[in-house]
Amino acid sequence: MPTSIISPDLRRILSDLSRRLALLERRQRPAGDTTDNEMIFTLPGALVTSESPPVYLRHGGYVAQMIASLTTGGSTTTTVLLKQNGATVGTLTLDAGVELNGITPRVSYSADVDIMTVAVTAGTGAVGLTVQVRY
Repeated sequence: MPTSIISPDLRRILSDLSRRLALLERRQRPAGDTTDNEMIFTLPGALVTSESPPVYLRHGGYVAQMIASLTTGGSTTTTVLLKQNGATVGTLTLDAGVELNGITPRVSYSADVDIMTVAVTAGTGAVGLTVQVRY
């Protein structure tokens, strides 16, 4: 047997939902939260010399760290370049057989102005590159 909600009950339910929604919104991280600021570039499979799509960072600051890892290290050196507006500002090398390396370039950048890219020169036989740029 269907029942109808009377007007005072509906107002109470809506008020309760509004209060709960406000609580949930306060628990969410703000849009500009800086706790997970990193760009991740991935090239699965055998590496080829390439460059990532451009990225505009959401706030100004410094690039604190760049880390690169390979699934399989190449028999020759793999080079990863961090570029800002087309100019190289950091160079990371993974020598033959090396699968993990990092640098701390401390490059400053401006939000929504500077374009960051990662360029890769593939080492022979290198497989599965992941680059993390933390800022």
